[in-house]
Amino acid sequence: MRYFLTFDVGGTFIKYSLSDENANFLETSKLPTNRDGDKMLDDLVAIVNKYKKDYTISGLAFSLPGLIDVNKGYSITGGIIKKFYGFEFKKTLEEMTGIPVEVENDANCVALAEKWRGHARNSDNFISFTIGTGIGGGVFFNGALIRGYGFGAGEFGMQINQRKNVVHNMTSSTRGGLVLAYAERKGLKEEEVSGKLIYELAENGDKDALEVIEQFYEDVTIMIFNLIVVLNPEMIIIGGAISVREELFEEISKRLNFIISQNFFLQKIKLPKIVRSKFINDAGKVGALYHFLEMEKKRKI
Repeated sequence: MRYFLTFDVGGTFIKYSLSDENANFLETSKLPTNRDGDKMLDDLVAIVNKYKKDYTISGLAFSLPGLIDVNKGYSITGGIIKKFYGFEFKKTLEEMTGIPVEVENDANCVALAEKWRGHARNSDNFISFTIGTGIGGGVFFNGALIRGYGFGAGEFGMQINQRKNVVHNMTSSTRGGLVLAYAERKGLKEEEVSGKLIYELAENGDKDALEVIEQFYEDVTIMIFNLIVVLNPEMIIIGGAISVREELFEEISKRLNFIISQNFFLQKIKLPKIVRSKFINDAGKVGALYHFLEMEKKRKI
């Protein structure tokens, strides 16, 4: 059996697993994300060294935020990790650990996971849509993952709205949409609020919580509708922690059908299936492993 360590580096936690090559996770853990890039690298190496004591590790598979040149394993941008802007991630980690490394964008990893072992195994045209601290996505078109000319395809949250605000900072993300909107209404600090808290308050009748949730659903629906008419996918797969909420899918479907009903020329559009990610919080790690295995094949040719 071959063993791999697969990592999903997020804004709050680094999630990691010891895995076989079929994405069966043998051990799983997480640690808080240290936003100091050098200290984060030390954390990653410490994890690798811990497992090297008992296992022969065949590869390190990373799901990272930002734009990633997958051919070089080069981090073009790094989300909130400033060190990862213009950073030789693959080369650096290989030098620090002595183990092969492959790197892919976090939202693309979700799409790869769904294509490999999830809901999209039999679909050649689908979108994965990740709602978290920001908004990310992956696009499969005619059976291929679309990365774009500069590896920037699928950055749905970087769209701007009519006020020229970046979407995931102002509306549809859980952090930039729900949390910031509620915090501003209540005069609270962002760190005092969470999406989970807002939903709990809404269930208890908090008017502001109910209103920001309504706006959140509206913003997400509009973004999804625009993607539908541009890309005509067979399926849209939604991931991120908020996707565990069943009403998210009900509210999006209700709003999409309303938009269609109000526009005669749209009424022949066949809406895609909208489903929850099969893997929820493990999707990044599963997709990162699949990317590693595919790059390993490619590099051997």
